[in-house]
Amino acid sequence: MKKYLCITILLAGITLLIAQELTVEPPYQALKLLGDSTAEGCPACAADMQKRAFKIINSQFPAGRTIEISRGITLVRSRDCADGELLLSSYLERRVLREDQDRGKVYAPLLTFFFHTSRHHLAGTGEEYRTQDDIEKTYGGPEEHSIRYFTGRLEIIPCNYCDGTTSLFFQRQNRLQIQCRILELRSVDSQ
Repeated sequence: MKKYLCITILLAGITLLIAQELTVEPPYQALKLLGDSTAEGCPACAADMQKRAFKIINSQFPAGRTIEISRGITLVRSRDCADGELLLSSYLERRVLREDQDRGKVYAPLLTFFFHTSRHHLAGTGEEYRTQDDIEKTYGGPEEHSIRYFTGRLEIIPCNYCDGTTSLFFQRQNRLQIQCRILELRSVDSQ
């Protein structure tokens, strides 16, 4: 009986692990902390908010995590994306967090996934973390400004010169960029 119970627990754990690898949920609490930090008047308080945000982001997007993008969520290349960036269809724009009497509306940052290639990558990003050229062709060049939808698989990669272990926060642009390489990318005709 104990043997079957152990096997059942092991299978449940494996199923949960696989489910975590196949889905992605934006780190809403971390995005709220980062957004609030942009409107915080106290520099030490803002730094503390960002520190807490990156603790969440580091645990949700650790280096080596593989994410399958399918099952109702797509990757989107929109006009808001820089070259090499993709958005999640479940989080396409900055969200208003609150109204600040001094600063107006306070927004959560835009969440993007930046994939590294031989053409565009951050300093210190090794060749093993770069997306293959044929996958980059599926994404298209910077001259293509149309909105495009994709499914595929990403691997979160380490970032030597980032705010978090795998992410950069561009405070002026209010943009959180998760570093990755694309393992598979398939164009979806329309949404």
